[in-house]
This record gives sequence, structure tokens and C-alpha cells, in this order.
Amino acid sequence: FDHVHHLQIKAVEDLTLRAALEALAPRLDLEVVYVIEHPVPAWTGEQGFINTDLLRRHLPKNFVHFQFFVCGPPVLMDLMEVELPSLGVPVDRLHAERFDMV
Repeated sequence: FDHVHHLQIKAVEDLTLRAALEALAPRLDLEVVYVIEHPVPAWTGEQGFINTDLLRRHLPKNFVHFQFFVCGPPVLMDLMEVELPSLGVPVDRLHAERFDMV
């Protein structure tokens, strides 16, 4: 895939855009990887937090040549600003937009 989109979700019930993302994924050659923080026992996908091991499992071989656009809460942003460069992503390919929930 040319694009990988990771979503950090707290629970399976929070997958409100799942149908829309699944419809969009083939049109954009996009692989969507759901990461559930607290999954139900039946969940077979990724769980916990997005980290180096998870990124290694899903990023394509030539990922260091991609542009990375990361948007999320501060804890995710802080993590990606460390994890992606530790995998060899040049800092100038990492674009971040932070937000806080009120």
C-alpha cells in the first residue's frame, strides 16, 4: 500500500467512521489499521498504543521516503515525534498538527 493510516481508538464502540474509511480505502490505496486501547476479548486487531513495533509491522518497505502527517492529542504527538525519527523518518518529512479535547 502507498498509504497507511493508523487510528488510535479507546474502544471498539468508538469506530464511528469505520464504514466511511473502509469505503474510501480502496479508492486511495489506503490501508487503515485500527489500534484499540481497551478492546473487547473478541477483538483480533492491533491493541494498546501505537509504538515502534506496531509501526514496523505496518509501514511499507520504502516508508522513509513518505511524508508523514500526524494529528492527535499531545500524548500521541509526543510519541510519534520520537518513534518515527527512531525508525529513520527524516524530521523534515514529519508534519504535525496538535489538538486538545476541551
